[in-house]
Amino acid sequence: MSTLAIDTIQGATTATSVDMSGVTGLQMPAGHVIQIQRTTQQSGNSSTTSTSMVSTALSVNITPKFANSLIKIEYQTVWWLHLNPSNEEYFLTTVYRTVGGTATNIGAGSNGRVLQWGSKYRDSGNAYNFNEGINAFTFDTPNTTSSVNYKLYVSSGGGNEVRYIDQTSENSIVATEIAQ
Repeated sequence: MSTLAIDTIQGATTATSVDMSGVTGLQMPAGHVIQIQRTTQQSGNSSTTSTSMVSTALSVNITPKFANSLIKIEYQTVWWLHLNPSNEEYFLTTVYRTVGGTATNIGAGSNGRVLQWGSKYRDSGNAYNFNEGINAFTFDTPNTTSSVNYKLYVSSGGGNEVRYIDQTSENSIVATEIAQ
């Protein structure tokens, strides 16, 4: 076994940086962020009355550097309720992972939903034209170094119209690869 001890690594042409982009097989300490991929969308204004999860246009691609990496998926979007004040409604979300054409719901919550911060439910007296932002996250271990697509899916909890991806705000989905 050999040990290499050094105090300073210096670039060949500059003392302030070392280009390590070509290094392969370098294992970073556990918990270290390896890469971040982000997608934003400011158009869409889609709606659904489906109580089953439906695909949105909000997705992000990431190609993990290591098969054992943990991927944190975060998303933010705005949802709002139908124009009928006599109905109650709630909004549910999850994330699907697609690798090589196979899609899998990676929702961490009950019924395959991503756990959401705060209540996303409004009763009939307060539902009229109500809108709210949602921020949520989940974790995944895709066990691959192939390209992975993470896509936001949504549904109407009660079958009434809910709208999502408000064009007046930034909607985003972020995939962060974390070394294990």
